[in-house]
Amino acid sequence: MKPYYLRKLRRQRRLTQEALAQAAGIAQNTISKLETLTTSMPSWDTVNKLAAVLKVNPRALRFGPEPGAPPRERRIDARPLKRRYRPKRQAALADGATL
Repeated sequence: MKPYYLRKLRRQRRLTQEALAQAAGIAQNTISKLETLTTSMPSWDTVNKLAAVLKVNPRALRFGPEPGAPPRERRIDARPLKRRYRPKRQAALADGATL
């Protein structure tokens, strides 16, 4: 399950973990574990219950948004990347030392 997607859908619908769990008929700690990846893949029964409450496709909830969905917005920084360090070996070779 994609934890970021579950949390995003829950927050968009202004639901707490407790409210979502009660509406889906599952335990609140299950929701918490699914959102923090501390549990293995949930059963399809659990996914179907959550999808029904969140009104999304169960496959999208389990595997992430649909492939045709617009990508998440990303910050694009036009500045070039700076090299913040020189590895010791390269620094030593640049200074004329032999290893």
